Amino acid sequence: MYSQNVTTNQTGAFSISSVPAGTYLFSFKGTHTLARQQEFSIVDGVNLQTTPLLLEGDASDNNVVNISDFSILAAAFGTSQGGDL
Repeated sequence: MYSQNVTTNQTGAFSISSVPAGTYLFSFKGTHTLARQQEFSIVDGVNLQTTPLLLEGDASDNNVVNISDFSILAAAFGTSQGGDL
């Protein structure tokens, strides 16, 4: 297993370099999103790929959207950025 953080542009595109040619299963996880997996075929050289749509709502960052996420959001509702809960 290989892990690397990448930075995407505003459309979700990112480049991959120094990866041998082949087909790989990539996992994507953003802050407060559900994780997604997508298979990509890599060819020799630099590859430009686009992340799958990442669904928001995982406030507790456990890859499940449930009542605990709602509780976190409800507690923060109406506060300002940097405000106390």
